[in-house]
Amino acid sequence: MRKLALETRISEAQVRELIAMVGYDYASIVREARMLKKGQT
Repeated sequence: MRKLALETRISEAQVRELIAMVGYDYASIVREARMLKKGQT
């Protein structure tokens, strides 16, 4: 989770939430994290 958080610049808690939503598919998590981060700015 820490690696994903660092790569996508979201919190580890947010990574956990994304995993709960989309499962453990790495590509899906990264896609959702990027959309989440884009929405925060």
